[in-house]
Amino acid sequence: MTSTNPQTIADTFNTEHGSVTWVRYWTGTRDDAPKYDLTNGKAWLLGGHTPVVRLRGEPSCIALTHVDVLPSQPDDIADDSRDLPDPVDAAQRVKEYISATGDGIYDVVDGEVLYARDLEALRRAAERASEVEMCAEKTQIDLEKERARSAQMSRELAEARAGLEQWRATYGEDALRNAQQILADRDAARAEIAGLTAANQRLLNHLHNATPDLVTAQQRADQAEDRATDLANRLHRAEQEIASHNKAVTHWAGQVHQLQQIANAAAYEVADGLCLDGECDHEIEDENAPCPFVETRHATAAELLAVKALLMSSDGDPLDDGDEIPVGEIRRVLGEARAEVA
Repeated sequence: MTSTNPQTIADTFNTEHGSVTWVRYWTGTRDDAPKYDLTNGKAWLLGGHTPVVRLRGEPSCIALTHVDVLPSQPDDIADDSRDLPDPVDAAQRVKEYISATGDGIYDVVDGEVLYARDLEALRRAAERASEVEMCAEKTQIDLEKERARSAQMSRELAEARAGLEQWRATYGEDALRNAQQILADRDAARAEIAGLTAANQRLLNHLHNATPDLVTAQQRADQAEDRATDLANRLHRAEQEIASHNKAVTHWAGQVHQLQQIANAAAYEVADGLCLDGECDHEIEDENAPCPFVETRHATAAELLAVKALLMSSDGDPLDDGDEIPVGEIRRVLGEARAEVA
């Protein structure tokens, strides 16, 4: 309806559809679920401004803005056409009708009864026929594809035969046999390569499985190497300590010898107590001077070492009574030694 004049809208509806026609309508908004019913009379203006129509199942009229007329034929088929709707769509509409109406008798015309199950049987037959038709169409398509592929294979076979005959004519039977042998060797090589590939894959799998063990072994080897390095360092330090101890032993051996010499030099004080009282027999240049051995009584080790040579005889033994003692030299050396210490 293109006109906006309310009367024109009502007149057009009556002209095109008459007083009884099937419609889809809404009592609320068009977003609600629609209802279906037959009109009951012609459309008119309600209050002189709103085109409306009555429906058989509704107590009040419905505005034409909420009414859609159902087509008189399915799938936009013209009334004067002998065309039939798509059987799949028709079967679906029959199914919905039976589902909504239920089982039983639908109509009786001149004694002929129309049952719901008659329509159901026709619906199922239509569905099966449609399925058969679809299968037939698919089979026909597959058959055409197979025919095309067969024709292609025939052409390729003919080309291969022509090529083989040309090969035989050009190179002879021996060349053909050699070529066949080459192809056979190629296939054998491919099979061998496939076997080697599979063996290589198995080896890779074994390596993959052994990798954690190898990593653990490497870690243990690294730890053992670290321990060996640590032990080598400790051994080197021990060897250095041993060498140091050897040096110390050598040093103390020399010290022991010197201490022995000191003890020999100090023996004068202990050997003859008369030196302290001035009654010893040691010959002294100055008879009134005390014995020089008295002066060594409180001497340090360094001082005794300094005068050690003066306290020995020419044969290296301690001076005995009667040996001449160089008193002045002893005193001078002791003085120098004590001055160095101070």
